[in-house]
Amino acid sequence: MRKLLTSSARTLASLARPLLYRLYRLPSVRQRALYVVYGPGYRKWLEVNPGETLPDREALYRFIFEREGLDCPIDYLEFGVYKGSSIRWWLEKNCHPESRFVGFDCFDGLPEKWGEMPEGTFSTFGAVPEVADERCSFVKGYFQDTLPNWLISRDFRRKTIVHLDADLYSSTLLVLLQVLPRLKRGDIIIFDEFGSYLDEYRALVDATVAYPIEFTAVGQNLMASGYCQRVAIKIK
Repeated sequence: MRKLLTSSARTLASLARPLLYRLYRLPSVRQRALYVVYGPGYRKWLEVNPGETLPDREALYRFIFEREGLDCPIDYLEFGVYKGSSIRWWLEKNCHPESRFVGFDCFDGLPEKWGEMPEGTFSTFGAVPEVADERCSFVKGYFQDTLPNWLISRDFRRKTIVHLDADLYSSTLLVLLQVLPRLKRGDIIIFDEFGSYLDEYRALVDATVAYPIEFTAVGQNLMASGYCQRVAIKIK
């Protein structure tokens, strides 16, 4: 009797597995499953890694800059440039002639839907920001096409600031998997939409499974509603 029950259970499991897989592939079901997996972890992460709480983006940038003494030669890498407001802030603040600033973007907007924002949101129609500072350059194209070759000749000897503002899980994960192994103690990563925890937070969690790192939270930007939007971490 026991063998019969075991055989029946295996048969039911084999029949149910394809159905469950098809259900998981439905966007609404997959999304709910991801919320269950990453939501509690995200809230716990904020409790364990609070950092300094700042009121807005500029205050967070200023706090990082002053606390970490970033008037030295730095490499600033920004992924997701749009019109260039963030990279301009860092250019104006850090005047060291040996610093280098590189912005990566396709400048055609989001390559896929992000939440309620459709594909193409944040497009500049291919236009690269006009920046007169010769220390700054832009790499135009999708990260998977441009970043691997760009990294080949880079040594990351200077203090490095990585600014992640591509919004999407896929884009953020791709950058982290290629950049994390090259970062060193004291380097900073800024997440511009960390509160979108199925994207940037999830990308950090998944990337650090492949490349475990120790880090400490530097600061976070809490909006009036208490929603955590931006987070900065420092490699230990």
